[in-house]
Amino acid sequence: MSEAVSIEQSCSDLGALGQELQQILNQEWSPVSPSYSPATVGLSLVNQGDLAGGLIGELLLDWFYIKLLAVKPELQGQGFGRALVLRAEALARDKKCTGVWVNTYSFQAPEFYTKLGFQEFGRLPNNPRGQDRVFLSKKF
Repeated sequence: MSEAVSIEQSCSDLGALGQELQQILNQEWSPVSPSYSPATVGLSLVNQGDLAGGLIGELLLDWFYIKLLAVKPELQGQGFGRALVLRAEALARDKKCTGVWVNTYSFQAPEFYTKLGFQEFGRLPNNPRGQDRVFLSKKF
């Protein structure tokens, strides 16, 4: 490594860093895809005017990634999480995505996703310690 090159922790403006990194990636991805620019999608679950949950996802490189899904405990088990995922799937289909993918944890919700037709494609053991991070996808 050249003495003129250093590695520094970036904490102040991660948005600007992200934009710069996306420009670098766009140069590498241009033969495969028009750009490496995730489009963020948000779905809110509103109960009597209050936020009760939601889903945040990203459309990127022909797949929809479910980044966050949460429903308040008092509303869990009533089909709201399922409805959010199905709505995200509909958005992904409209955008001509190949499918949807998610990562969750062994103590959290893998069965929730398999009931919706997702299939496990990978595991990262001991993440967190004693548990696994589970990767699932649903191809259309």
